[in-house]
Amino acid sequence: MKFNGRTWYIKMRIPSDLIAHYGKKTINKSTRTDSYKEAEKQLKAQLYEFDLVRAKVSDNGKEAYEQHLAYLMSIIEASKHDGSKNILDAPEFNADATMSEPMVKAVNDAIAYYYDDSLKNAKHHKETYAITLKEALKLEEERIERREKDTGLVKKRATAVKIFLQHIGVDDISLQDISKRMANIFVDAMVDAEKSHKTIKNYIAGLRACWEAAARFEHVDHDTNPFFGIKVEAQQSKSYEPFKREQLEALLVETSSSDHDFHHVFRIGLVTGARLLEIVSLEKDDILEIDGVTCMQIKDGKTANSVRIVPLHGSVGDKVRDLAAKCEKHLFPKLIAMKPSSVSNLFAKVKKEAGISEKGYVFHSLRHNMATALDRSAIPEHQINRILGHKITNMSTGIYSKGLPLTEMAKQIGAALEQPDYPKVLY
Repeated sequence: MKFNGRTWYIKMRIPSDLIAHYGKKTINKSTRTDSYKEAEKQLKAQLYEFDLVRAKVSDNGKEAYEQHLAYLMSIIEASKHDGSKNILDAPEFNADATMSEPMVKAVNDAIAYYYDDSLKNAKHHKETYAITLKEALKLEEERIERREKDTGLVKKRATAVKIFLQHIGVDDISLQDISKRMANIFVDAMVDAEKSHKTIKNYIAGLRACWEAAARFEHVDHDTNPFFGIKVEAQQSKSYEPFKREQLEALLVETSSSDHDFHHVFRIGLVTGARLLEIVSLEKDDILEIDGVTCMQIKDGKTANSVRIVPLHGSVGDKVRDLAAKCEKHLFPKLIAMKPSSVSNLFAKVKKEAGISEKGYVFHSLRHNMATALDRSAIPEHQINRILGHKITNMSTGIYSKGLPLTEMAKQIGAALEQPDYPKVLY
């Protein structure tokens, strides 16, 4: 069956032994309904009709065929108005000698399907959860394109599904395998990955909408949607404490080995305030030399303002430039292959091994270190926002200004790193 946005259509090949009877090879007809369940009944009726036609051909009993075909259609029609659909309420049926075995089977199957709830529900349950998350996404995308024509919303839905599947580590998943517990764990992982409160809510809304798209076609039940009732607490977007100088020094020592997973990652975060996933996602071509300044280019992020170019200060720029020259594509292939939550958890272990057990200190704390240092160095707010990838609210500096040259931005970062709260030796 195929749905055109308003009506279900039955499109099917006619069995080869019945082509002569129908005079064509395919059937293409409207069901005149947008209900998947009602359309499915008509499809079943068409299949039963094939059985009856086959019985007619074998029996050469045109009169008997037409009589029992009419009887079958009356059963189907009666079932539409019968609320109980109890097998005991079915019209009385007695096979006679004019009916072949296929014809008897066709009528009995029709009665069973339309009146026996236990049989019908068993068939329905088997088919209900066959649809996958990606298939549900396709249904939701088609709904948006038909009614809302919002390409931005389509992209958000696709992103939500992509991130969820990456989180659980599979290419696709049957809807029946998604539980409420899985949805809650996903939210926790997104918090650990430092996703914003709004971003997480958008993910859950997208996943919930995909489930509802499948429910509209009765693949799943509305009431079992695991993404309903998922709470994203406002405190999950709270600010974290900036690291103290002694903590930064302990982390530098802990990650001092050149083969440590966070050897360069931690130092890039320390001198730029960049987000963990922005750093982990860096590729060879993202390390640039502009006007004699080594920079990193962030091509994607949590918002449009995240896209930026940031100078890499002093020895960090030198080391990262050397690293880029040696790698094939990704600067940190081991970390980029991990789930975002796993990368955050790995840094939590590094922090613990460095002797930092207090709560409130995460990789995101480095952004607060940099923001504080820039502010204490009297750097204008709009320029701090450019460095950190925040939204610039002032119209003059946000829309019309392209910002300072990278050489000046590098000086501002250098001045911030001279603040007493920053370690002086990075490598």
